[in-house]
Amino acid sequence: MVKPEILAGKDSLQQDSILSVAIGELEKSVEIYPRFGDALNQLGVAWGKRNNTEKSFYYYKKAVEANPSNPTAHSNLGTVFFTMGKYNEALQEFQRAVQLHPGYAEGNMNLGSCYGMIKDYDNALFYLHKAAKLDPALAQANYFLGITYRFIGDEANAKFYLNKAHQIDPSKY
Repeated sequence: MVKPEILAGKDSLQQDSILSVAIGELEKSVEIYPRFGDALNQLGVAWGKRNNTEKSFYYYKKAVEANPSNPTAHSNLGTVFFTMGKYNEALQEFQRAVQLHPGYAEGNMNLGSCYGMIKDYDNALFYLHKAAKLDPALAQANYFLGITYRFIGDEANAKFYLNKAHQIDPSKY
């Protein structure tokens, strides 16, 4: 698995080297077992870290095909659709992820964020609150709550959740 902490503190050359090794090893795994969903999903992660949306999308799609019951693969595929501005496709993948695993905090957060992008603020708030409750350390869910409240004109709640995100992760928020 390509863990973010492995890349933390490394310069871009070191990160690229680590990702190259990871990609090589994961590709070997997929050669041996072409429907190895976890390896396909991790290839999507690694290519995403290299900002190669096309390859990331390809491997996430393969991961979902290999293991349609993997909520993380659906959420990751949804994230690529989201970054491509294909919100309806993203919404379907995030919904599937949450349907498969209702307690998946990041899946709920992604679903809430996607609802926010299509201006369905009631559903956005529902899923973002659920994500924040499932994982109180998920700063990004609180940040998205703050942004969503700001969009609907509730500045008091916006400030509350933006401050909460900052308290959880002051280096990022």
